[in-house]
Amino acid sequence: MLGRKQDRLLKQEIYAQKVAQSQTQHHSACETLNKNDNEEFLSDLSENDTEFTLKVRSGQSKQMRERLPTVAKMADRFALSDRATAAIATATLRDLEIIRKDNIAKAIHCNHERRFSTLEGVDPFKIRRERKKARVETLELQRSLEGSLQGLYFDGKRNVTLQSGKKKVVEEHISLVSEPGSKYIGHVTPNGGLAIDLADSILQFLEANNYDLTQLKVVGADGTAHNTGHIGGAITLLENRLGKSLQWQICLLHFNELPLRHLILHLDGTTSGPNSFTGPIGKQLKTCEEKPIVKFNTIRADLPEIDPKLLSTDQKYLLEICNAVSTGDFPDALAKKDPGLLCHARWLTAANRILRLYVTEDRPSKNLKMIAKYIIRVYAPVWFMIKRNWQFYYASKHVWQSIKLSRYLPEDVRAVAIDPYIQLNGYALHPENMLVTMLSDSRTAVRKRAVELIVAARRNLQQQSVRQFRPPQINFSARDYPELIEWKNVTPPPALRGITDQELEEAIEDCDFVERLPQFPCHTQAVERTVQLVTQASTKVCGTEARDGLIRNTLESRKAIPCVKNKRSFAALQ
Repeated sequence: MLGRKQDRLLKQEIYAQKVAQSQTQHHSACETLNKNDNEEFLSDLSENDTEFTLKVRSGQSKQMRERLPTVAKMADRFALSDRATAAIATATLRDLEIIRKDNIAKAIHCNHERRFSTLEGVDPFKIRRERKKARVETLELQRSLEGSLQGLYFDGKRNVTLQSGKKKVVEEHISLVSEPGSKYIGHVTPNGGLAIDLADSILQFLEANNYDLTQLKVVGADGTAHNTGHIGGAITLLENRLGKSLQWQICLLHFNELPLRHLILHLDGTTSGPNSFTGPIGKQLKTCEEKPIVKFNTIRADLPEIDPKLLSTDQKYLLEICNAVSTGDFPDALAKKDPGLLCHARWLTAANRILRLYVTEDRPSKNLKMIAKYIIRVYAPVWFMIKRNWQFYYASKHVWQSIKLSRYLPEDVRAVAIDPYIQLNGYALHPENMLVTMLSDSRTAVRKRAVELIVAARRNLQQQSVRQFRPPQINFSARDYPELIEWKNVTPPPALRGITDQELEEAIEDCDFVERLPQFPCHTQAVERTVQLVTQASTKVCGTEARDGLIRNTLESRKAIPCVKNKRSFAALQ
């Protein structure tokens, strides 16, 4: 029995030695093969004078460990699928001769083979992991850099939102932007549709992310009653919760659309849907670009000079068609352009289409001529002034221009369609905003009057009080913008809270004083762009964190690699 046991142990020992020897030979052969392949491939790169250098790992495992954060952010930016991104990345590597042709089948992962070589390419699983990592890293990095908040601008929209299990629900998402700088800081989903739900969700988000609200001075939003109610509006509730007044910046681009909207409704009838009208002018707007250009009567335009690079596609169209109607020269290229989709949420495109319709009528109706003239003489000039002089200390002057330029209209039309809506949304003429505008005036007497009013208001201000913010009664017959309101119940501008009385006295002789203040915008276009990003992200990923990461990836990609049209644009990035 003892001899048989010893023989069995001896055979097991011999077998183990043979297995170990076989594995050693196998590893040695793999290393030799990998070394030869790498030397051959690097030799080919040298012969082709390729500038790329690759880190090739020895050993049996050749999985790609290099990070691809830029590729992942670009995929999020252009809404590319993981498979499409992997295929494009692999094709690029192949064209640059970084990978060999016979390895592409493995690179694009068409056979669901998970092992691939550093020299073979990128697979969809790699892209998927990189996108998740990039979203988390971008979110953590940006939140680590966030601290004090001087200006908070917000806007929202009800979006179709993807949930787990491929279910979709409709949720309201409120986008938040920090000013100055138009920096996206996140988005929230209120628990309900009331203003108090909106205010609570914003404050909870800011507190959860450790924002310092002691420096918060300015708040911006559009002019809906949901936001601007003087008792139960979202901004008023935010002020009451914070225990201090804030400088209100209600979007002036929305303000500029209201008189145009009500002029169209007054002259042409009401709307019949989200993108249709009941009147004879509105019914022709959908197909106006299909009509030929005829000889039309020109309308003199006095447009401010503005860099077209500051304008969106629809705004550029408005600028071009206003100039064409003013000069009588309508280029063929402009006639072929799309004036934009007709939508009652965007009255800018309605203005574009009305002017496009005007140049197709040799005998336009009285109402069409009146609306087109208002667009050329009031709506467009004020729009471009707001875009050019976007700082908050120009706000009162923009409203003054709207009042002054519209005085040519018949009094009965102004009394019904123009003046009531300027009065209703005249937040920029509140004494707090008017005083900041007066500090930027080129006239010393106006600046001196502003300083005197601010100093007196500070002395009369009760400690820790939040005033009710309501549009003042407007004097539409005023000869200058300081005369537009009665100077009663004046409160100091919250935006100047950190400025001493002595520094204000120096502003009397320094007309550039306000230019050294933080540059808060008088419109909310930056927020509207983030609202669009949130809408797009809502149908792509599930959850607030995933949406937030995708949005930040997109913004980071735009910052790192902007869209370029030619090689000179790339040179400007270096």
